Amino acid sequence: MKITLIQFCIAAIFAGVSLARDAVAQELLNQKISLKAVDQNLKSVLSDIEYKAEIRFTYRPRLIPTDQTITLSLSNESLGEVLDRILLPLKLKYRVIGKEIVLSQQSNSYATPQPFSTISVVIPDRLITGTITDEKGQGLPGVSIVLKGTQRGTTTNTDGRFQLTLPDRTDSPEILVFSFVGYKTQEINIGSQSNINLSLQPDDTTLDEIVVVGYGTERKVDLTGSVVSVKADQIASRQSIQLSDALQGAIPGVTVTRNNSAPGATSTIRVRGITTFNTNDPLVIIDGVPSGGINDINPNDVESISVLKDASAASIYGSRAAAGVILVTTKRGIEGKKTLSYTYEFGSSSPTALPEFTDAKRYMELFNEREANDGLGTRFNPQTVANYEQLHAENPDLYPNTNWQDVLLTQTPQRHRHNLTFSIGNKFLRTNASLNYDTEDALYVKRDFSRYTARVNNDFLFSDKLTAFLDLSFKNSVYNYPGADNTIAFSRRYPGIYDDRYEDGRWATGKDGENAAAILVDGGTRRENYNKLTGRIGLEFKPFTGFSIKGIFSPTLDFDKSKEFNKVVELSDRTDPNRILFKTRAQDKLSENRGERVLLNKQLLLTYDKTLGDHTISILAGYEDVSEKYENLAASRTGFAINSFPYLNLGSQDLVTNAGWSYAYGLNSYFGRLKYDYQNKYLVQGNIRADGSSRFAPENRWGYFPSVSVGWVVSNENFFKEVRLVNLLKIRASYGTLGNERVSGDNSDAFKWWPYQALINFRNSLFYQNGQPVSLLSDSQTDYAVTDITWETTKTSNVGVDLGLFNNRLSTTFEYYVKNTDDILMPLDIPDYLGFVDPVTNVGAIRVKGWDFQISYRDRIGKLNYSASFNLSDSKSTVIDINGRNNLTQANGTQISREGNEFSEWYGYESPGLFLTQEDLDNSPKFTTTKLGDVKYVDQLTVDTDGDGVPDKGDGIINEFDKIPLGGSLPRYIFGGNISLNYGNFDFTTVFQGVGKQTDRLNDFQVAPFSEDYGNVPAFIDGRSWSTNNTDEQNRAAIYPRLSRTSSGNNYAVSNFWFINAAYFRIKNIALGYNVPENVASKMKLGGLRIYVSLRDYFAIHNYPKGWDPEGNAASYPVLKSFTAGISIKL
Repeated sequence: MKITLIQFCIAAIFAGVSLARDAVAQELLNQKISLKAVDQNLKSVLSDIEYKAEIRFTYRPRLIPTDQTITLSLSNESLGEVLDRILLPLKLKYRVIGKEIVLSQQSNSYATPQPFSTISVVIPDRLITGTITDEKGQGLPGVSIVLKGTQRGTTTNTDGRFQLTLPDRTDSPEILVFSFVGYKTQEINIGSQSNINLSLQPDDTTLDEIVVVGYGTERKVDLTGSVVSVKADQIASRQSIQLSDALQGAIPGVTVTRNNSAPGATSTIRVRGITTFNTNDPLVIIDGVPSGGINDINPNDVESISVLKDASAASIYGSRAAAGVILVTTKRGIEGKKTLSYTYEFGSSSPTALPEFTDAKRYMELFNEREANDGLGTRFNPQTVANYEQLHAENPDLYPNTNWQDVLLTQTPQRHRHNLTFSIGNKFLRTNASLNYDTEDALYVKRDFSRYTARVNNDFLFSDKLTAFLDLSFKNSVYNYPGADNTIAFSRRYPGIYDDRYEDGRWATGKDGENAAAILVDGGTRRENYNKLTGRIGLEFKPFTGFSIKGIFSPTLDFDKSKEFNKVVELSDRTDPNRILFKTRAQDKLSENRGERVLLNKQLLLTYDKTLGDHTISILAGYEDVSEKYENLAASRTGFAINSFPYLNLGSQDLVTNAGWSYAYGLNSYFGRLKYDYQNKYLVQGNIRADGSSRFAPENRWGYFPSVSVGWVVSNENFFKEVRLVNLLKIRASYGTLGNERVSGDNSDAFKWWPYQALINFRNSLFYQNGQPVSLLSDSQTDYAVTDITWETTKTSNVGVDLGLFNNRLSTTFEYYVKNTDDILMPLDIPDYLGFVDPVTNVGAIRVKGWDFQISYRDRIGKLNYSASFNLSDSKSTVIDINGRNNLTQANGTQISREGNEFSEWYGYESPGLFLTQEDLDNSPKFTTTKLGDVKYVDQLTVDTDGDGVPDKGDGIINEFDKIPLGGSLPRYIFGGNISLNYGNFDFTTVFQGVGKQTDRLNDFQVAPFSEDYGNVPAFIDGRSWSTNNTDEQNRAAIYPRLSRTSSGNNYAVSNFWFINAAYFRIKNIALGYNVPENVASKMKLGGLRIYVSLRDYFAIHNYPKGWDPEGNAASYPVLKSFTAGISIKL
């Protein structure tokens, strides 16, 4: 008989459920309840128990006499004990079936009920006193002392002493709970004691915290590499749809950059700077398996995130780890714990800032001023301009005054989130499952984002030696757009003189037939649908103590598709609706795209842990195989007789295109780790990984990436024991090598997957046959084969200090690192006449130096628990080698990388300001078109007058040779932090983040008026520019250059004139929550109820002009602020 994998898994699940049944029944009977009744009817008492224990009794009506009454008083006893006390005297027995308790008679005949004894309680008061000390015998002030299960309690005074009045209940156990931040919570059974003296012990959970590392876990105190972990509560407090956004400002050394808040938008993550000219994205691992990206997972499913920042921590991932590694661990079921919860969130958003522009009348006035500045005649009739308000009121179609932002951005974006989670576990089966649905609207119609995620994690415990797991996750993301989505750019570019609609509702002609509103509403749609299905199945066998063998198989299937239908919109004459003046495009066009990816990951892991006296050793050996294949198919048709059905078969067969491409990739790896620990004082760890990648030729395919790290826990030394203030002092250092094989480029570019191959491109070319042009398929070699290219290698050194003070209430970490990347894959200049594109080879080098700092504090004042944390980091990437090139231009020529300089520096002219006097203009180097009010540039030293090889004089003119590096463009001094308060049932959290230093450039879209000779005029430059209409005093105070068409190219060229201090501070999130008291929630048949509200991105300090956000982009979707309210219900 053939048993399939699915059949095996189903059988295993049902077997586990069957074994779990008795454990669930026992768990039900073990729950604690309190009950009080005075001459109360027995059936009524049973109803009370049903309500308190969330159960249901089932019995025959004649089983319980209607006149049977009971008097009793029970406190915090198990349900089983309560039932025995009530039912046994009546000779009744019970049986648990699920959440039901079935009652029946103990014998065939009904017994005469015996009189039920009353359990009376006399409650005189008694005084409990005592002293609470620390581990060294000194009194602890502020220790919380509470009678368990009640609100009655007190705190210790400055000497650690307390007194508490309690009911005298020696007939039943009473427990006092002693708790203090930084110490272990203790419970004491009072009994007959009247004086309780107790010594609290330090809580080392901060040190004993388990941190996920590559292919395993470690105690935080044992770490010798640079690993930072973020827990689920920190992620959940940010209420982010995308997980990448939740990391902003949360981890030192991790820079998270967002450019907008569009529906479904993600953020860019960089770990410790830029290390290559190629891909700098970190490797993302979800539950031990490589993932396509960190946003593939629902943030509510995350248990923890670990970031591996240095070589000793990341080298276990070898060739993919040079840009850092992010390990995401999802939530799993816990033995003895069952939960069912539902959370709903609603959010409403609006832009943090929108730029303002001049209205139609002021636009025309400034346009005429520009013409006058250039010595030209007026473009707009001055009389028309002067009377424009009245003319607009009389005939808005002929004299429009359109606010294009109001026309296009008509919606208030709303967000909805539904999350359902259940978890249950016993000693045989543990399951955690979740279903999540997110929707998010945009500022304008036809754009939105929706996402379904589902995840089921199962753990099977067959015996102490054999366990298994079976996980399954699914994600469906849908992005909807207008057909041609340039909505934000057009809303800022169009001036008010162009109309969107006529008064009769027809579309106006806009700007010479370009009407963004018509295209937005009637111009078609684009829909992108992404599906990802991931499975993970594994077995772990532990044949003897300390040794385990684990096998994992994880398939990932991606099914993606997109459909874009661009439709013709006709724009008619203002006075003649039947006269079509413009069409937004020539014909309707439908384009469809399909992509399928199969990723298979196989792992075999062997681990051995052994402690011999003071010596602890841990060994890991593993093998991993990764294979990936992708295929893409695209097709389009143009010309549709019916445009209400976007299907390819309805398009014209004469205008058809199709295309397809694919790639395949493989990686084989062997790796190992050895750890040694002596007396928890001296720590040594070594890692090595060997990777073989299909991206390189066979003779250069394998790369080897070793690392070593050491740690010294000074606080565990005998000579340090008397230093009471310090609980942890650890010094660590590491060195290792990481690799990078990922070449920049689009996935459809074959060079990205086979960079060592000579590539041949196929295309149609025109040939003459018998005097007639004929289109024939041709091919040519475009890429020159460089077969000896190999891995980029990053050598990393890291030193760090970990410090814990005041019973680890205060903890801090500081690290300094240097990363040297060599053999960077980059183009090699070759002569054009060879006919090849520049081949890629290992020639580049970059050095990164930086440091990370983090500090946190937690404590309690009475009933107020509070904590605060702050992190700060900096990194600087310097270009060491670019194969002798003078410059490597980037960002469309606005930035440059030059040997010995910072990576991606601004590149342009140096400016001291504006030309404000004729004398300065006459005696300064300048462009030929430069006049008063234009930007002045420095004539750089480009001429060698004394022949010593060093330029010592300018050439007297301003030209391309005067461009120089103007300083770094990347952010520096990245910081973030949070403050949390908890008082009673209320909790408050605020998160902040920002950039301490960055130079940004106000680009043309933000400051240049009349772009493309028609664009809008930013309101903030109006009245602040040099003008022939100004007085001398006004011009001396001018901030911006004169309005000019002839000088606009020079005035708005890249220069430090347009630089701005881009440092900012932002309150990322403010959240307030309330947990409904348990007794209130229980009356509603709930296990818990929480409500919360939050404000996101409502406050920022920055230097940008009004209307612009420091994290925004000039032409892209704006950053939004949002209000969110949510409710979470536990059953």
